[in-house]
Amino acid sequence: MAYTDSGDEIVSEQTVRGWTVDGVFRAPDGVLDRADALILSYMGIIMVKWPTFACLTQLQLDNNSIDAFPTEMWSCTSLRSLTLSGMGMTILPDDIAKLSGLETLTLNANSLAAIPDAVGSLQNLVTLNAAYNRLTTLPASIVGLTALRQLCISFNTISAIPDELGGLISLESLYANNNSISAVSAELTSLTRLRVLYLNDNQIDAFPDAIRGMRSIVRLSI
Repeated sequence: MAYTDSGDEIVSEQTVRGWTVDGVFRAPDGVLDRADALILSYMGIIMVKWPTFACLTQLQLDNNSIDAFPTEMWSCTSLRSLTLSGMGMTILPDDIAKLSGLETLTLNANSLAAIPDAVGSLQNLVTLNAAYNRLTTLPASIVGLTALRQLCISFNTISAIPDELGGLISLESLYANNNSISAVSAELTSLTRLRVLYLNDNQIDAFPDAIRGMRSIVRLSI
């Protein structure tokens, strides 16, 4: 389905499915020029022939089996929301850094072993969801996400909350439950806007008293 910025549907789901032949999505030239949002979830797509977009801000490619992303996709600087969940991805390309306007990046339910350092350059990112992957750590570059308000890394195998998270000055919600975390950095006390902190179902033996005493937190699960 494709929508304009006013919410009007310009292409139906049935039509979009008709553009997918043998797993290849190919839209006719010019049809999606006005599209603000393109939803291709659960379409059985394995390859995208990238159409021309003038103002695309939302793209959902989740629950497909795309082997490689089209090069042109990384030039879509108008993009604000990108959903790539449930695609069996093992690697997120460094080209993600080219989408400098991204505000929401959804990567949950893949097989990612790492979040690339390139993600740290997405200075406009507000929400990052990387739950249900195979992450064991977070990149030091994550400290560059100074606009980030919500970080979800639940259901991975992360062993520690790194000091760098203390640099996420805008963070309001941190979901890190159901990991293998044994140590929590006291640097989290620097997060003066943090309101929600989930660390339950980990392996934490000693929880810093300073974090328990953070007055900004209204919901704490340990």
